[in-house]
Amino acid sequence: MADMCKNYISQYSEIAIQMMMHMQDQQPKEICALVGFCDEVKEMPMQTLVPAKVASKNVIPALELVEPIKKHEVPAKSDVYCEVCEFLVKEVTKLIDNNKTEKEILDTFDKMCSKLPKSLSEECQEVVDTYGSSILSILLQEVSPELVCSMLRLCSGTRLPALTVHMTQPKDGGFCEVCKKLVGYLDQ
Repeated sequence: MADMCKNYISQYSEIAIQMMMHMQDQQPKEICALVGFCDEVKEMPMQTLVPAKVASKNVIPALELVEPIKKHEVPAKSDVYCEVCEFLVKEVTKLIDNNKTEKEILDTFDKMCSKLPKSLSEECQEVVDTYGSSILSILLQEVSPELVCSMLRLCSGTRLPALTVHMTQPKDGGFCEVCKKLVGYLDQ
């Protein structure tokens, strides 16, 4: 059991700490239930990140309604923010592979947004301003690029492997207590 615990900590500690920092208002048992170590909380609402600017541009006054111009269509398969995040992750992965510095990568983010169609450039800039450094830090922790946008809750439908692995463990076992103590310690 101790070896398994050490293995989990070495594999997932950085991701877990980052995740817990965004969940500071949660109780330790709720966090541990969320990752599958505890069975105490019956239902946990999904934590979602809200874009920094949910601008009033999404509210269209009745006087300004016109027929839409189908100039640049965005694929309907997923949310615009998800698409922009996936685009940025692909580009950043290339920059990291080329040993670019963090500043060079963040500067390149801005240039990438200007290359997109005008209909997406504002959303791209919003994702860069809000999540740019988070995307970079998650990728630098060698997290699979496919999971970055899901971890930031910009894309849905992908489960994190750490959560899937934990769900297969017996509920309310030793990990539940260890998890609660770890979260309690980190809260202090």
